[in-house]
Amino acid sequence: MDDALWLQVRMPARDIQGFLDASPFRSAKLATNDQYRVFDFRDFLPTPPVRYRSGEQELPNARFLKMLIDESDTTNAVVYLMWHET
Repeated sequence: MDDALWLQVRMPARDIQGFLDASPFRSAKLATNDQYRVFDFRDFLPTPPVRYRSGEQELPNARFLKMLIDESDTTNAVVYLMWHET
């Protein structure tokens, strides 16, 4: 991995679907509780979330966007994004 950028966004749980619909993940099938994906966000997550979805989307020019949505809290969700390029 040559360059990477991490971002954490907190939002009301009811806004998650709209966020996904406006993102590169709009047509992606997200995995549920995939422990492999937690590793990508280990610096943000001292302990893995109880309930989460995750995925990865390939972007143009050898770039990738990984995402993990922590849905452990039913009121608010935390979205972790990692953009990287090779």
